[in-house]
Amino acid sequence: MYKKLNVEFDVYSGESFYNERGKVFANTCDLIEIDEDGSKVIDCGKDLGKALILKNDGATLYITRDIEALKERVEEYKPSKIIYVVSSEQSLHFKQLFKIGEMLGYNKDIFEHVEFGLVKGMSTREGTVHFIDDVIETAQSVFYDFVKDKPDVIDKEKTSLILAISFLVVNDFSAKRIKGYTFDIKKKATTQKGQALGPTIQYTHCRLLSILDVNKDVFDFTRKMILVRLIFLVCQKMLMLSS
Repeated sequence: MYKKLNVEFDVYSGESFYNERGKVFANTCDLIEIDEDGSKVIDCGKDLGKALILKNDGATLYITRDIEALKERVEEYKPSKIIYVVSSEQSLHFKQLFKIGEMLGYNKDIFEHVEFGLVKGMSTREGTVHFIDDVIETAQSVFYDFVKDKPDVIDKEKTSLILAISFLVVNDFSAKRIKGYTFDIKKKATTQKGQALGPTIQYTHCRLLSILDVNKDVFDFTRKMILVRLIFLVCQKMLMLSS
C-alpha cells in the first residue's frame, strides 16, 4: 500500500518495541509518583496535570511507549527537530510528552506537534471507517470508466490508479489542515470539468511537459522552475473556483 502511494520510510519501528522498555522506565525513573489507586504517574504541572505512565495492573500506555521512543530518537539520531504529525485530538498527550521530555533534560524546542483535523463520518466504534485500499479501489473504478474508451490511453489500469491517487491527495490537501471535513468518496470522485482537481492537475502537467518538449533549447533548470510555477498557479486557480 505504501508503495502504491509512493511513500517511503527510512526506518520502521513498531510501538510494541517500546513496551518492555516503558515498564523499566516506569519502575526506575525518579519523576514517577505513585497515585492513590496504585498506578504510576508523572506530574506535568498545574496546566497539564498528571500523565498516567503505568496502570495499577502493570500495563503501559501510549505515552509510556512514546517517552521511550522519544529518548531513543534524540539519543540515536540527535535531530534538530522531531515533528509529530497527529490529529488535534491528541494535543494534551503531546503537551505532556514534550513536558516530560524537558523534565528528562532534553531540549523542548526540538519537539513539535503538527495537528490536523479528522475526516468526519468515520468511527471505528460505529463501523463507519473506510480503509484506504477500499477508497483507492472505489476512486479507481470511477476513473477507469472515464479512460476505458480512450484509445490514446495505453495502460488503463495504471492511468486510472494514478488519477485516483492524485484525486485523493489533492482532495485532502484542499481542506484546511486543522479543520475536519466530511468525505464521501462517491460524491467527491468525479471527472466533471472544474471539480476534478487531481485529474486536472495531471492533465495540465502533461500539457506543460508537451509544450516544454518542443522547446528543447530552454535550459533544464528554467524548464523545471517554469513547470513548478505553472502547476502552482493552476492548483491555486482550481482551488479558488471550487471554494
